[in-house]
Amino acid sequence: MGLMRLYNNIATAIVTGWQAVVVEQQTPAWVFKNTTRQHRSWGSRDRKLFGKGLYDGLRWLRKYADACQIDLPSDRSGLEKILFSWAVDQGLKLSPDQTLGEAEIEKIKTRLQQAEQSNALAASIPDWLEQQGRTAYTTDWPKECAAFNQQALLIIRANSLKTTPKKLKTTLWNEAQIETEVLADYPEALLVHSVKNIAQLKAFQNGLFEIQDGNSQKIGHWIDPQKNQILIDACAGAGGKSLHLGCLMENTGQILALDQQPDKLERLQIRAERNGVNNIQTIPQVTDDFYDQWAAKADTVLIDAPCSGLGVLRRHPEHKWTMNPKRIAALCEVQKQLLEKNALLVKPEGQLVYVTCSIFPNENQQQISAFLASDFGRDFTLAQETVVLTHQTGHDGFYMAKMIRKS
Repeated sequence: MGLMRLYNNIATAIVTGWQAVVVEQQTPAWVFKNTTRQHRSWGSRDRKLFGKGLYDGLRWLRKYADACQIDLPSDRSGLEKILFSWAVDQGLKLSPDQTLGEAEIEKIKTRLQQAEQSNALAASIPDWLEQQGRTAYTTDWPKECAAFNQQALLIIRANSLKTTPKKLKTTLWNEAQIETEVLADYPEALLVHSVKNIAQLKAFQNGLFEIQDGNSQKIGHWIDPQKNQILIDACAGAGGKSLHLGCLMENTGQILALDQQPDKLERLQIRAERNGVNNIQTIPQVTDDFYDQWAAKADTVLIDAPCSGLGVLRRHPEHKWTMNPKRIAALCEVQKQLLEKNALLVKPEGQLVYVTCSIFPNENQQQISAFLASDFGRDFTLAQETVVLTHQTGHDGFYMAKMIRKS
């Protein structure tokens, strides 16, 4: 059997996709969806090859650039050269007008092999991230890098208001022969083995489950909300954690979901209705009056802070190229402000929970130490903090800190 051919239309779409993500900073998921919508004539093989090329290039951008002896590309011509490295690495046959000479192919293969001698090249990460990772994790860093470059698991959370993981497992098999596995250390989680468009399933439309990473699910249990409490989710986004907390509270109490992007809160309202979670109130316009009204009244305030996303590179490999120390420093300032502002909402003996999907101290441990040493944090004590790593758990990387307000 001959080599699989990479036809021009797919090759062009892959390069255009890389350009949209790396240069224009669009999300890979949106690029994939938009591109496949534009190419409705593509079959499943074409869509699969395009998706593989899109994500492979984002994961291995630096290694492929090195293999064709260019710097990290910032324009289309550089990305077109990287396409050759990817095609050689994958053993794909190029279209006649794209053919490389045997000598060029052998050079690329040799440089791809030589890349394994350097972790920054082998893991395909920028030098600043390699240095940061080595400083924070020393010998564990190459293991974490290797985990970053594996495909993320598809994990779903059974909606405990409507079903259990075991029942959901049976439901999914009966509806679409979807194979799943109950995860012992994650009370509501199922690992999905046969990946399909699960959002089209009746089980999803009926609110029996949500897509949520295993370690993200752990955050809800780590908070350990009680019935009839008042919780404030200060950076709710589309509400994955709010929904989980609502289930754990069994629809009692009150969850106030805040976010600066109203469209995300609109999505949360739709998801909450589908899930049968009715103890969430979305608040798109957060004014000073809100902070006055709710000062020192919340049992728990959750800050799922904007961050670099350097703990979830399996899902978002583009962060390796769209993030940089300057952007992260700006995010650290936002995190500091969120801690200072929302700490005022925690009642005496209540808890302030700070979470990021970064695994680095500048966004996490250092941020919490500085807060506790400030006037805003002097009434709080650190009860617990933890970092969960991908190579140790198989799930996304997170940091969590729980602080208790003194009585």
